[in-house]
Amino acid sequence: MMPYMTKHSRAKRIEKQEIAVLNLLFNSNSLRTELTGGEDDVPLIDGYVHLLGEQDEVSGNMLKVQIKPLKVNKDGTFSATCSTDLLSHAHSSSLPVILIAVNIEEQLAYWTYLSPESMKPLYKSQVAAGRKTATLRLHKNHVIKKGIDTYVSEWKRICGHHRNTSNDRLTTRYKKRIKRDFITANEGALLERIRTLHDLVYYRTNKGEYPLIEIVLEMARTIGGTSAAVKIACIELLEQVIHDKTADALEVITNLASDENEQVRKKVAEVLKNTAKYNYHILNAIGYSPYRAILDFIGSHSVPTDIAHEMLCNLLGPDFDGTSQTDMYTFTFHRGPLDATKFLKNLRRDTIRLLLNRYEKETTTGEKAKIITTIGCATCGSDSPFQSDPNFLERSAEMVEADTGFIVAAYEKIVFPAGTMTMLYPVVYKIEEQLSLFNTRARKITGAEELLRRIREDKGGYRLYSLLAGDEMRLRRDVEEWQEGQRQKEEELKELLDSITEENAGEWYRRIDAVANFRDCVEDWLYETLRGFLAQIAEKKPAVAAVFVRHAFRNKTGLYFFLRDILWGLRKGPIEQWDEQVARIAKDQLTEQTDGILISYFSTGGIDPSVANIRDEDIKLILEIARKDGRFSFLKDGEMNRSLEYHSIRVLAFLSTQDKEIRKALIEKIKEYPELDAMFADQLGFALHCKWINLEEWDQQELEALVEMLVNVKRLDHKELQILHALGAVNFNLMMSVFERRIKHSYNSGYDAIPHHFESGTATFIRDNPRSKEIILGWLQEIDPEQDGIGYHLGEFFQHIGGEALHEALSELIATGKKENIFKVIEMFPISNSVDPLLCLEIIAATDDENILDTIDTRMRQIGGGNGAVDENIFARELRKNEVRIKEIKSKAMDPKIIKFCERVLANLARDIATSEQDHEREIQEARQEYEDANS
Repeated sequence: MMPYMTKHSRAKRIEKQEIAVLNLLFNSNSLRTELTGGEDDVPLIDGYVHLLGEQDEVSGNMLKVQIKPLKVNKDGTFSATCSTDLLSHAHSSSLPVILIAVNIEEQLAYWTYLSPESMKPLYKSQVAAGRKTATLRLHKNHVIKKGIDTYVSEWKRICGHHRNTSNDRLTTRYKKRIKRDFITANEGALLERIRTLHDLVYYRTNKGEYPLIEIVLEMARTIGGTSAAVKIACIELLEQVIHDKTADALEVITNLASDENEQVRKKVAEVLKNTAKYNYHILNAIGYSPYRAILDFIGSHSVPTDIAHEMLCNLLGPDFDGTSQTDMYTFTFHRGPLDATKFLKNLRRDTIRLLLNRYEKETTTGEKAKIITTIGCATCGSDSPFQSDPNFLERSAEMVEADTGFIVAAYEKIVFPAGTMTMLYPVVYKIEEQLSLFNTRARKITGAEELLRRIREDKGGYRLYSLLAGDEMRLRRDVEEWQEGQRQKEEELKELLDSITEENAGEWYRRIDAVANFRDCVEDWLYETLRGFLAQIAEKKPAVAAVFVRHAFRNKTGLYFFLRDILWGLRKGPIEQWDEQVARIAKDQLTEQTDGILISYFSTGGIDPSVANIRDEDIKLILEIARKDGRFSFLKDGEMNRSLEYHSIRVLAFLSTQDKEIRKALIEKIKEYPELDAMFADQLGFALHCKWINLEEWDQQELEALVEMLVNVKRLDHKELQILHALGAVNFNLMMSVFERRIKHSYNSGYDAIPHHFESGTATFIRDNPRSKEIILGWLQEIDPEQDGIGYHLGEFFQHIGGEALHEALSELIATGKKENIFKVIEMFPISNSVDPLLCLEIIAATDDENILDTIDTRMRQIGGGNGAVDENIFARELRKNEVRIKEIKSKAMDPKIIKFCERVLANLARDIATSEQDHEREIQEARQEYEDANS
């Protein structure tokens, strides 16, 4: 464990010095403690200390800290003076309060725990005597100084004690406060109260738990005007009690489903969905009744549709899952079929009836199809891979088969309501999909095979729908039948195409338009067959396409939204008709159809622009659309159209080598929309891969526009690195300037200066270039190591690139012996991984500065990450690896200074290892005791 402290800003100079000393003390111990800044929103408290785990994750142990000057009394004892208000705060605080007294001159500190039990009588006595301050004695063993870190384990023990002894007291206090001022303008205080309630609920026993749950619910009903962070914390708290008071908790959470904050809405959806999953612990502790309450709630309340579907689907699931802990080292994962009791059977059947009732009342085809999908969840049997009670499995299978038979009977009435097939084709498609799955798995459900046969006999509107907007793999699950179905589908499509003529084009338009009208409730990729079919009609039967286009422009129904596919086919076929439709789009100012013009340029060329049959008038047209002038000046109106910009960028990149004006327009587009830098990078990277772009043709200004885009884009991923490499091949200095400017870029959340995964080819390209060393030396001379993040980003760059040239650049900086230059190198050391020992040795040889040597001592003992068994001391194991490495360095060293320094590091490592072993053993014993206490 290690402390991680966030301080609040304080005005007085002496207090800042005390915090600075504490900062040094925390950073000097073997646990690599860290002190960082914060805001002063609690006047009595200077900061918080979090006890962190091995992966720097908060483990749930947190303390409040007040910092005061250390007083040395005449008898040699130590004390500190604080306000009586701090005593009152310590008594009522849900977190332990620690008073730390600092001696600035001797650079050490002493601490004491202000326990609630002792602070209450002390506070009363001080108030009774009219005193506003209290002087507290400090134990000589409670010291914080270099080489002493026992306080960490003590503070952890205090956290556990405080939490375990404060439950009853805090429950009573919160019950009173809830009726008064639980909601406060101080968000930090409110979050602290919610966290305390979370702990109380988590550790509650059956004794008196419902009054506590009422407190939680009462508090949750009052958070409407609070921040997103408070609402999310409250939702997480309600999740702990939702199976105890299901309807009440669901009502509070559901009210937040339409919150203005997206993160709150996501959290609501996550909790509601998870709540409806059958949980091993809930079933053992309570049974099915909470799930019945969930169903009743959905039936009587307005739950967002998408969330309701997932909740109902979970209620129809045949399996449970969960975990249990048999001892402190062992987790057992549980999964298996539910016990099909009469209660569960009724719950499932009522869920199906609720969905069928909703189907009858629903008016939109898309929602009806979703309801059928959700009903289909009840037809799925257990797929648990684990061994389970065979009686459970048998009863579960019988229950699912019975429900499936009930559903199939309902499906027959839905598909053939009056003896003829319904025209709600997406609904029929979903049903056929489910029935085909029964057929594949040889499930003999009464009526299922006959209903499937009747659906597949249809040769009218539904068959056309399943051909043009369906997936044969879904409808025919086994491979042989799918292959046969695919062959049959291709033959039918050919027959359809042959049967369409100019004379019957109007009738075919109406039929295909009816299929296209379902686009709001059909997955877009399923329309690929329709798109290809329309393109074939346009290419091979332009007269028919003319009829389709005329009707589509007039009606603006389903097929209107597939006109780009007709443009695609016309571009491959009769170009005059393509020109005619383009002119109409320009004349009628149809913004939503303009991107179809750009897409169609790829119909003949594919990825080879040289065979795309580009005419001079095509170049002019593309420039008009990209620049939004001439016939397409109407595109300037309204908000930015991302789809149009995407396809403009793509076609400009596609044809950038065809005409200099095309390349100029591409650069203009990059400058005009800097917010689309990620889109540009993606398309330009792809264009370079396809050799559509030749950067050797670009002038200096054009390349600099590319540099500007690469500096501003938030992340350098594969496509961006591809562009950088191509840029470097043309102008190495410009490529390196991108990295330099990104390294110096001011901090911005989400902005990654250096890519996480450097392309090996790009890294090698930089490493092997003879100019790299000179350029990087220039960076190092200019950088300010005090600028936030710059040393870290430089370090990342050096780690990814490596090589002798870069090492030489750092060595030259160290060789100057200047303190500021050496600190520049130290700032580039990795934060969490082992440092380069060769650079460390060079620093040791170059300076006698004790502060630098202390830092190198600490960094050479630094370890990276690691993993291992639950009870293994990973920290000590990694330290021993460092010990072996330092011993090897010492054995090879010739310089007495380096040998002496290695001995110093080894002595400190031995201390680190011993301390780690002691702490580890103590933590194991405490964990074992906590587990035994919790499960006794």
